[in-house]
Amino acid sequence: MSAFETHVVVGGSASQVFSDDEADDLAYELRAVMYRPDAGTWFTFTLDITSDGQAHSSFDYDGEPDIPELAPTVYLTEQRKFPRNVENQPDWYKERLAEAARLVAEQP
Repeated sequence: MSAFETHVVVGGSASQVFSDDEADDLAYELRAVMYRPDAGTWFTFTLDITSDGQAHSSFDYDGEPDIPELAPTVYLTEQRKFPRNVENQPDWYKERLAEAARLVAEQP
């Protein structure tokens, strides 16, 4: 899964939004390092860095990413790279995998 956005927030409102290929690569590496066998890795994360340099992070292992342009087949790749046992797959993830399997089966 490859979609990375950086939001810079100053004074409570976003002042800049941009994508960064290098940050995307680093996020992928972090996902790989944090992978737990049969449990998967996180789908989204938030890293807040305050003006005084303090950093706070949170990782979401179960929530569906809010990335509308993702094709369902991306989740097949996700499952190959970071496999999860069925009991560790959120319902939405199972639905996306089933949808992707149908799309693949329909291709000539």
